[in-house]
Amino acid sequence: MPKIQILEVVSGFGLGGAEKSLSTRLPHIPDAFELSVLNVRPEIDAFRPKVYFNESKISRRNFKRMIEVSRFLRSNHFDVVIVRTPLDAIRFAVLKFLVGKHQYKLIFEAHSNFVSKKFGVDLIFGVLLRFISRSVNLVIAVSNNVSRGPLCKGQKNVRTVYLGSNLDISSLAQEAPSTPRLVFVGRMVDLKRPLWLLERVHEISTEITLPQPALLMVGAGPLESEVKKFISDKNMEKLVDFVGAQENVSDYYAMATHLVSCSTNEGLPLTFFEAKLAGLSILATPSGGGSEIFKEEDLELSSFEEREFKSALLQIFKSPPPNATTRAAIQEKSGWMSAQEGSQRYYAEVFRLLAE
Repeated sequence: MPKIQILEVVSGFGLGGAEKSLSTRLPHIPDAFELSVLNVRPEIDAFRPKVYFNESKISRRNFKRMIEVSRFLRSNHFDVVIVRTPLDAIRFAVLKFLVGKHQYKLIFEAHSNFVSKKFGVDLIFGVLLRFISRSVNLVIAVSNNVSRGPLCKGQKNVRTVYLGSNLDISSLAQEAPSTPRLVFVGRMVDLKRPLWLLERVHEISTEITLPQPALLMVGAGPLESEVKKFISDKNMEKLVDFVGAQENVSDYYAMATHLVSCSTNEGLPLTFFEAKLAGLSILATPSGGGSEIFKEEDLELSSFEEREFKSALLQIFKSPPPNATTRAAIQEKSGWMSAQEGSQRYYAEVFRLLAE
């Protein structure tokens, strides 16, 4: 029996959740599928998934890229095409109409609760996404929060699928940290507010004695040099351990008691799943979909105000750290967040679409 041909489209293997979620699914592809990857922006690749896959690259830009993608689709047959950016959703919806030889099922994987941060672009893309809704057979939203957002507005078939994480917890330390400790895992960009976090940690360090280190920072990005400068200027080298980008983050979760997220906008970060699988509690601003998976051990703030965030930090550092039993209980009830179970949910939706 011939296999179902799946084309996964990526606009570069960047450090965002969209590309990482694909890499977590690669080891769990059903036998009935044969998967290929089309990379339309290989020039921005920042990592390579460990699992082998058949990859094609298109290095042309602007309209020439559209022509090359069209040629690629005409010379290959795919039953399903999966895209994960608004631009690719529009591009492949148009090509689906133009390349009439093979009418593939088009799936748009929606990861954020905004269309674009660029003024005017969000309005244009929003209109175009609604215009091409008939050509999009399925929108997979990574959270209920995203499913209610502008990426899914006007789409005829939207399903929420929690994607999960492939965090390897087999090597995690069995003993819990003896003191409270935060871990920040994410890109050093304005949206994640790493400098704002450092300012709050510095403020409370003048009021109470903090453990050393009190904060682990894992990630890289445009604000990296400013983050390092702030740590140096404020003499926080002992309080903050900045380790940069790391391929394996398991050890850093093992050294922490709480994942901290102070983002202004999130769909549902993979780091939340990672933290839960590692047995951590989460401290987060009200940035998006996290509340869907938060439990009694987590702290989701009601605002983005400095005072409330500072109060939550003081509460964490003045309280005993969660013990090994508590961490194990969090891990046990978070098993559904694994990449294996997330992939099963994801591909069940693909099978359902093909059966329609």
